[in-house]
Amino acid sequence: MLLHLNNTYLALTIIYQSNPNELPFKEALILRKTSKSVKQIIDNIHPSVKIKLNVKFLNDYKTYNKNFNIIFNSIKISPTWCNIKKLDISRSFYKGKYYLESLKHFTKTLEQLTKITHLDLSYNQMGLDMEKVFEAMEEYNCLIHLNLSENSLELVDMNKLVKILKKNNLSYLNIGYNFMNKHEIEKIVNNLNYCPNLSSLNLRFNKISKTIIEKLGNNILNITDLNLSEIIISEIGIECFAEMIRKLKKLLRLELISNDINDNDIKIIANGLEQCSNLTSLNIKNNSITDNGIKSIIEIINKCPKLSYINIKSNLITEIGNNNLEQIIKNKNICYKYKCLNIDNICFKSNYYI
Repeated sequence: MLLHLNNTYLALTIIYQSNPNELPFKEALILRKTSKSVKQIIDNIHPSVKIKLNVKFLNDYKTYNKNFNIIFNSIKISPTWCNIKKLDISRSFYKGKYYLESLKHFTKTLEQLTKITHLDLSYNQMGLDMEKVFEAMEEYNCLIHLNLSENSLELVDMNKLVKILKKNNLSYLNIGYNFMNKHEIEKIVNNLNYCPNLSSLNLRFNKISKTIIEKLGNNILNITDLNLSEIIISEIGIECFAEMIRKLKKLLRLELISNDINDNDIKIIANGLEQCSNLTSLNIKNNSITDNGIKSIIEIINKCPKLSYINIKSNLITEIGNNNLEQIIKNKNICYKYKCLNIDNICFKSNYYI
């Protein structure tokens, strides 16, 4: 249901479980304006209902924090809401007049929601205030999905997040676009072995060292989805990176956007992918690969028979190189319905496109 609170909207998705053995749960999503208060809505929800809460403020992403307080005060007073499983607070905090008060109410509420399995705090630019959120999550032990991307965490001490990692067997962790230094990223990577079910990891646009890459190879062996875009692999050491990739035999999707990968680098990466026979998606967009790197891309296609998507857009490949690659693909009969190798390339003349 959609609650209208002084031009601020709360989107609430409730998941009804019709059969305890039935997965996934049947969803009922109602979007409408209502005159009911948050408390009235809460009181009408049966305690046995499994709840997925999505808090979305649809006013140019600027939360009226006073109403944010009303919402979380209402949640706090109802035992029903302690059963919330999925909470989405992305793009919800606006550092205005009521920000600190809202943060206080939010963290106090978060302390009580210890049954949460999915938590999305992305795009909030919380900075050092994220430490207060981590403190509120100290008793969590059911968390499997955590999104902290775009929160300006470059100055945040990650020891508190490490405590959360040790108590929760995460399957999804996104800390991309946080400009975090190598020391703090290393704290996280060193403790990913506490999450043996981790299948999706996003470290995009953080500072990564050779040591971090080496430890990743040992701590994320069950990973299927890995985003290492914008970490400048060439500065880390491409051989070290290829050795790490070689260990990830369950890898399905790999993102390496904007890493200054050249023809020699893609050749070494191709060698690293020889054990990744299950790979279905490779994104090497916006790098420095030329026509000379086409041979290595073809080598990747041969080594990864399940590959159904490859993005080489915004490299230095000319129309001739692109045509040669398309001809190879055509001759190998790789394009099938629902299983088409997607060569989405912008040639050298149009390389300024992203």
